[in-house]
Amino acid sequence: MKAMGKMNDDIDDLIRNMKHQFDYMRTDYASQLNSIEKEFERERYDILKRNAAEITALFKQHEDVEKQYMKLRAEDEENYAKQLEEVRSGDANQQAE
Repeated sequence: MKAMGKMNDDIDDLIRNMKHQFDYMRTDYASQLNSIEKEFERERYDILKRNAAEITALFKQHEDVEKQYMKLRAEDEENYAKQLEEVRSGDANQQAE
């Protein structure tokens, strides 16, 4: 009978130790998972920040190109207006002669 009681105590101790080990491992894995998630969130934030900076730079570059195009277009229009006025003036002089 004493052997049976000792065996039951050993089984109870084994179950208690297994439960303790399970609880420890679950807590440890949850902590590791939390650390991994935080690292993913940090990396995601860095990527989003870098992408936002890149998009801002591309929009600025696009705006600069548009301004340069508009400037060239205005200069061309001014030159064409001058040439048209010279042709009109020349035609008016020819008709006056």
